Amino acid sequence: FIEHLVFKGTEKYNVGEIASTVEASGGELNAYTSFDQTVFYQHMIA
Repeated sequence: FIEHLVFKGTEKYNVGEIASTVEASGGELNAYTSFDQTVFYQHMIA
């Protein structure tokens, strides 16, 4: 569910806006779903 909010948008953020903000800051954002888990991760420069 969370990966859909990040990549498809919310009421406050348009489609791709969250991912674009993270990437513009030098970060990487990704997510995937398998049979028994959903993984959502973000790498950012400290």
